[in-house]
Amino acid sequence: MYELALYIVERDSMNLLYIVVGLITLALLGYLVVALLKPEWFS
Repeated sequence: MYELALYIVERDSMNLLYIVVGLITLALLGYLVVALLKPEWFS
């Protein structure tokens, strides 16, 4: 798995940026959905 990630970075360093931004976006969307559905968790 690490070799695959290293290959992707060597092939095109922008792919790593897209992966990181995608993960951050998914985390924020997940947080917003949970905050809307379960606001008492964050009170």
